Amino acid sequence: MTKTISFDLRDYLENNYPKLTLDEIDLIASDLHRRWDYSPLIKQVKSKVEETAYYANIKLQCESITNLEEDVGDDIEEGFVHSSEGC
Repeated sequence: MTKTISFDLRDYLENNYPKLTLDEIDLIASDLHRRWDYSPLIKQVKSKVEETAYYANIKLQCESITNLEEDVGDDIEEGFVHSSEGC
């Protein structure tokens, strides 16, 4: 079962800024789509996943643990570093 969160920029612009021309809407929507930073959304989703799992007594395991020592040499004292991105 796939669950998707989608947001239609064009629809949003048309409904909230009715005086924009179609060219203006396309320009704004294209620029937003191209340069959008998804980091805050990912953090919100991660937080909600953890909250829901906690209340449902589901233990989450993150599989994106990376041994950064191999990548950057001896700069890191601990071999394993947890990266929350993508978890």
